[in-house]
Amino acid sequence: MARARYPGVPSLRCAGTSGPNMGNCFIISNGPSQRPAFSELFEKFVAEWLRQNLPPTHRLRAQSQVILDEKTDLKFIIDLTVEDSRSGTVLYVLDTNYKRPHTPSNDDIAHVTAYAASKGCCDAILIYPSGATESIDCHVGEIRVRPLTFGLYGELDVGGQAFLENLLLKPH
Repeated sequence: MARARYPGVPSLRCAGTSGPNMGNCFIISNGPSQRPAFSELFEKFVAEWLRQNLPPTHRLRAQSQVILDEKTDLKFIIDLTVEDSRSGTVLYVLDTNYKRPHTPSNDDIAHVTAYAASKGCCDAILIYPSGATESIDCHVGEIRVRPLTFGLYGELDVGGQAFLENLLLKPH
């Protein structure tokens, strides 16, 4: 069983290494009974893990807002962005998705691409909890779109380190 505890995030415990059912993970809470959706838990877990493990040259922002229309309060709320610590330039736009698609959906690609464009960023990342998602590396205009896995099976820090290495990998 893999287990991780991060401040401000309920514990996530996962058992098993394979199978079509992602029900192998469950939440452990020491506080009042709160049951966030797994998608929200996954996003918060990835954010907290990155906060603790990004190199000092990078900074994480969660729930970044981009106002599209002030009159109607129309806005994007971007799951996560990774910035250059010195310049504040957005290096990566990250969209967490707690699902196991064979390939990323057109909607997922459209969302993360629009988010990246709104931040002037050329690297858009879709994060899934399972390696079952087909690896693609495509471009929408100048924006590179990649799905990456933050594995929840086995040791969570091992899955996190593999994710981080792939995230920071530059194209040839």
